Amino acid sequence: MKTTVPRFLNFYLFLILVLCFIILSFIVDQYILKNSTIISLYKDNLNSEQLNKMLIIKQKWKFIGYSLIPVRYLLIICFVLLCLKIGIFFENIKIDNSLIIRALILSEFVFVVQKVIHVIYLTKFGVTDIFDVQYFVPFSILIFYKNSLLTYGVKYVLSSLNLFELGFWIILAFFLRKLLNMNFFKSFLFVSKTYGLGILLWFIVILFLDTII
Repeated sequence: MKTTVPRFLNFYLFLILVLCFIILSFIVDQYILKNSTIISLYKDNLNSEQLNKMLIIKQKWKFIGYSLIPVRYLLIICFVLLCLKIGIFFENIKIDNSLIIRALILSEFVFVVQKVIHVIYLTKFGVTDIFDVQYFVPFSILIFYKNSLLTYGVKYVLSSLNLFELGFWIILAFFLRKLLNMNFFKSFLFVSKTYGLGILLWFIVILFLDTII
């Protein structure tokens, strides 16, 4: 396919995506995970000096965390793009990378919706456990194991298995169907065989590292 997207369209879409996540992260830091909330969560386990050090570190590293958000989503998009390109290579399909990247960025906006729902949940119910901020993903399998003593790797995998991840697959398949010259079912199957396999291997790596670290 020879069609390409305007030169800077993908950049602007990515910039909007990143800004959405930065704004939502800022809201969580400033209005939900406040210093008073952190003190309330850890006061039974840490003394005053330790709490003060934690708050200083939080303040010092906060903006570094914001600056890493573009890097995180750039790596995610590159990972999914690599998975799709491997499948495209074996299917012998000619398609411009810019079109795939646009489809990926647009599909990623489903996770903005996920983050918005997370923020609304925290605003309405408050933070009763650090789990609510670190691992809670609306409509994920992990919500059934909130009070279980699971390792970080298992929590990561279970939180990644959610309806928004499924929505990402569906939206991506919808955008790719015309680019790949496939119907929606075949496009979804293609996403499953490429990105699905890639994320499965990623989960295996996470669980393996979880057992040895």
